[in-house]
Amino acid sequence: MHKFSEQGQLIQDLFLILVLLEFDQADNLINSVLKLPSVPTIGSIVYPNQLTRQMAFDLIFEVDGQVSELLETVLSRRYLGDRPPGRTHDEFNLAQIFDMQNEDFKQAV
Repeated sequence: MHKFSEQGQLIQDLFLILVLLEFDQADNLINSVLKLPSVPTIGSIVYPNQLTRQMAFDLIFEVDGQVSELLETVLSRRYLGDRPPGRTHDEFNLAQIFDMQNEDFKQAV
C-alpha cells in the first residue's frame, strides 16, 4: 500500500480543511439569502448590533486565511523541519594526507 510522506499528508489535510471551510462559507451565504437560521460567527456574538465591527472581527479571526497561509508555507518548503548544515570533509589537510597508509591514500585521492 502506498504511504504518503509527512509533508504529503499535511498538504492533503490542509487542502481538505480549506475545502470544508469554503463549503461552510457557501452554506452560510445561502442561509443568509434564504433567511434560514445558521450558526452565528464570532463577530456576531461579540458585536450583535454593529455590522461593521462584526465584519472586522470576523476578518481578523478568519480561519481559512490562516489555513491557506499554512498550506502556502508547506508547499514552498522542501523540508518541514530545519535541516542541519551539510558536513564537509577535511579538505586540504596536507598533514593528514601525508600521514595516511598507502591504501587509505589511494582511496582518498
